[in-house]
Amino acid sequence: MSTAPSKSPTTALKEGQTIKFIPRDASTEARPVPYYDFYASLYGTVAKIYDDGTAAVIVDRTSLPDDARERHEKSERDMRDKWLRSLSEDDRSKLTEIQRQFSLRYTLLVSISDLIDFNVKSPAPLVKESKKEVKPALQQSSVETSPRPTEDAIAAAEAAHLEEIARRAQQG
Repeated sequence: MSTAPSKSPTTALKEGQTIKFIPRDASTEARPVPYYDFYASLYGTVAKIYDDGTAAVIVDRTSLPDDARERHEKSERDMRDKWLRSLSEDDRSKLTEIQRQFSLRYTLLVSISDLIDFNVKSPAPLVKESKKEVKPALQQSSVETSPRPTEDAIAAAEAAHLEEIARRAQQG
């Protein structure tokens, strides 16, 4: 039994693409990657798409709810201040203004079926009242994917990075 492919408001997502979340009821189904109600107001940029149907999204901080944005910015200031205090006066004087004002990213791991191109009109929110739930779907074949790195690969990359930092420090 073959059915015609359904029209979906989602398009093929690519890394670097500006997206927004599809508004839907967070409690409609159990999923491996959770969806929370406040996601419906978020937009951002796709950082990485994985072959398991998930994506890392760097959320634009202006789309965060006020309380979450304030917590994020306070944490950022606290981390920046702590880092600057940990540096010697000589090291601090060598920093550029951009280096002194680093910012933290607010990144979420989400299901790609919860994302839509920023320029596409969002469908109406899905609600639990209806017995028939229309689930937005993104055809996996139209998405560029890459495998998610394993913990061992991340640890190896981190070790190599730290060795590079130590090597540069010794060279002066």
